[in-house]
Amino acid sequence: MRIELFGICLREVGRFLTVGAVSAALNTAIIVMLTELFGQPYLVSFTICFFLVNIFGFITNRSWTFHVRHGRWKWQFLRYFAISFASLLLSMVISVVLVQQGIVYWIAVYASAALIAPVNFIAMRFVSFGGSKQPAGALFR
Repeated sequence: MRIELFGICLREVGRFLTVGAVSAALNTAIIVMLTELFGQPYLVSFTICFFLVNIFGFITNRSWTFHVRHGRWKWQFLRYFAISFASLLLSMVISVVLVQQGIVYWIAVYASAALIAPVNFIAMRFVSFGGSKQPAGALFR
């Protein structure tokens, strides 16, 4: 059963938030590990982890959240990566502001992700993956 609100499938929203939560947990684990164990500045850790977690997010959102089986995955990944990179920059700005206000860096990372999630959902669905379901084909063409 497909339930929609303003033309957006609520199952997709739930799955996107689930992928986001797992990605956020991976992000935090990697950031804390790099920062606390390896002495990297938290923004450097944030950037390194961005590349690692982005691949997980793309594959999971493409195959599970949005069930995309159309289009060229390489171009979709480039769009996904560009949106994620813009989100990274915005997240860094939000994180810096929150840390300067005395909030612990890992809480600032979660807060920035939560603030950006709605925009990311719309951008990923309609820009990265085209927002439409087309007939099957190989998952990766």
